[in-house]
Amino acid sequence: MSSTDIVTQWLEAYRNTEREIENQSERVRVLSDRMESVSSPSLNGMPRAPSADPDKIGIMLSKEDGLLSYLRDIQALHEEHKHNIEYIASKLEPDQRLVIQMRYIDGATPTETTEALYGRIDDFYINFSVYQRKMYRKRKSAVKAITRLADGNPSLLRHMETFCEKLLYA
Repeated sequence: MSSTDIVTQWLEAYRNTEREIENQSERVRVLSDRMESVSSPSLNGMPRAPSADPDKIGIMLSKEDGLLSYLRDIQALHEEHKHNIEYIASKLEPDQRLVIQMRYIDGATPTETTEALYGRIDDFYINFSVYQRKMYRKRKSAVKAITRLADGNPSLLRHMETFCEKLLYA
């Protein structure tokens, strides 16, 4: 895998952790809601066969503990790498830095990023597609600049690979 591929994968993996955190937080919320409203046994006085169901609340608590542990781990990893991306972005030109920060740290859309870069220009809305292509070129040049930094620092490149592997096997 090339250095550019590793940098791109690293940035995208970081952005994807944000969505993973949101999804797992929602799972915990739903599980907590289900525990608060566990169905009660029917108390109609009719005889029933003994239930073979294990303790539902115990199982849900165990699931919740596992999810919360995973969530803490992924949040710590996410926060650590946020600082790494911000540090590396600080070494870039201002427009490149903005593209990396908005697209990967803030999770902005390409349209939002283009507006932030060029929205104050008079013909922005008339020539939007031209400015959006310019934004994509800025993103590409930012990734190349990060790749050059990583190529000059093998431990940084290995750190990026390790982050991607941790996410893959988390």
